Amino acid sequence: MGEEEGVTYSEPLSYDISNVVYWEPNSKELKSSGKSALLTKAKTFLLEGCIVQINLSTWICKPVKDYNKTTYTISSTTEGLVCNCQGFNKKLQEYKQGKSEIKPTCSHIVAVKQFCFIEEKNTITITNGRENQGMACMASLGRLQYD
Repeated sequence: MGEEEGVTYSEPLSYDISNVVYWEPNSKELKSSGKSALLTKAKTFLLEGCIVQINLSTWICKPVKDYNKTTYTISSTTEGLVCNCQGFNKKLQEYKQGKSEIKPTCSHIVAVKQFCFIEEKNTITITNGRENQGMACMASLGRLQYD
């Protein structure tokens, strides 16, 4: 159940782009810390269908039409999710140099986490002998455990 300022909410019957920010743990944390720009961009990536899972540990974020032309790659590593975008790499460099105590993230990583959360929460069966994509998505993130 979600909670906000002493109010308890029941979880929705299904998760989607409009409500994931209230339920996915990383998004809830970003929302409460005022990092709305990351969440707004992540929502755009999901609405535009930009997030595509390539394999168990790699996703791409395709460009938003009429906004940019770059496809970014997000990978699950032993250190967590990493992205090849300039913003993430600048934050990573600052983190490694001790200039920041905040573990780096970017809107592409937030979108992947939301994408996997939605997939995992909404996909409960195995169809035609194929692996449950939602569970594969979450398993590849490893360190992120969603109840």
